[in-house]
Amino acid sequence: MISEDEKFRKLFQSMPRFETPQELVSKVYHLIENEDIVEEREKIYNYFNIKIRRLKTYIVVLATALIILFPIMFFYIRPTKTTHNGTVYIVKFVYRDESARNIHIVGDFNGWDKKGIPMRKIKGTNIWVSEISLKSGTYRYNFLVNGNQWAIDPFSNIKIKDKFGHESSVLVLLQSENKENKL
Repeated sequence: MISEDEKFRKLFQSMPRFETPQELVSKVYHLIENEDIVEEREKIYNYFNIKIRRLKTYIVVLATALIILFPIMFFYIRPTKTTHNGTVYIVKFVYRDESARNIHIVGDFNGWDKKGIPMRKIKGTNIWVSEISLKSGTYRYNFLVNGNQWAIDPFSNIKIKDKFGHESSVLVLLQSENKENKL
């Protein structure tokens, strides 16, 4: 008695044989050789996919920080009272510098005196702060770091160049229409 395997073998051997076209063989070999290329493409795709995910995370963190910090910025400039000469504001200046020993605010409001208005360092941080009272108006100013390095305010949206080509930050404090005292 002939087993099933034997029947299949005889049937297979009795089938006509065809020559495989050389073009097909070349295509198959080419695909096998390019399997490494496909793997490389997958590696590159995964690499950029990870980078895109990280970028999305950075964007979310930045957006969250802006959402939190934007309202806080309104507390840095606040009208305190309106006088017959105009609105008086308390303006809080903030500057970050890891290596500074001292920082002064210098600008139109103090005649660009290099001794300026000293800032104080918040203990345990690299953040320097100072508050000053200013009437409504437009003021150019900079920070003087360690007595010799001029720096613009990174939080100021308005910058202007002077006649020497140096950049200064600009602060605009508008006249309040309400004549009542404000806190």
